[in-house]
Amino acid sequence: MTAISYRNRIALLYIGATASLILLVFAFIYLIIAASIYHNIDRQLHSACVKHTQEVVIENGNIRFINKSEWEEREHLEADVTPIFIEVRDKNGQLSDKSPNLKSESLYFDYQTRGQKAYNTFLNNQQIRVKILPIVRNNAIEGYVMAALPIAGQLQTISLLRTILLLSFPFLLIVLYFIARYLAGKSIQPVNIITRMASKIERDSLNQRIPIPAYKDELFELVVRS
Repeated sequence: MTAISYRNRIALLYIGATASLILLVFAFIYLIIAASIYHNIDRQLHSACVKHTQEVVIENGNIRFINKSEWEEREHLEADVTPIFIEVRDKNGQLSDKSPNLKSESLYFDYQTRGQKAYNTFLNNQQIRVKILPIVRNNAIEGYVMAALPIAGQLQTISLLRTILLLSFPFLLIVLYFIARYLAGKSIQPVNIITRMASKIERDSLNQRIPIPAYKDELFELVVRS
């Protein structure tokens, strides 16, 4: 069994405690930033749903947008860097109308959520986040408005943050280990001095005394009482 020096044992104990603390801090940072990114996306989607809930008309159970022609004109005049995709569905979840930028595509309608929470899915191999908001008329759900945003950039940011934290974790531990080892060596230096002085005291030199440490700590008590 290989003996581990006292200095290394102190350094390893310090690293073990520090690693747990750093891991908790990194996890907290990652979760907070990821939650903040998703919160901003969901807030934008919710605002879009609320806005378009007021821009639909219901006729004989069919739901359609009031200003569909204005959307089509605006799409030809403006370049939308981060487009919002909008759909309206009836109370059974069947597609009734959609924004022009969806063209022949349609959003995935999650029957399980139905406005409870936003969810991630794909649109034409592109990652998007979808929010569903019920259309309520006379205290009854008449349909649903769906809003979706591309989130590839946000997911890349979250992935990059996770990679940075994972790579920096072992690097920090290595640096902290050598720092802890150095500090542990400095801390036990008085012990080494006392050990060397005690080994020099022989039977014919019992009049020699171990020098009293400058600080009144545990070593001070040990030397005074010995």
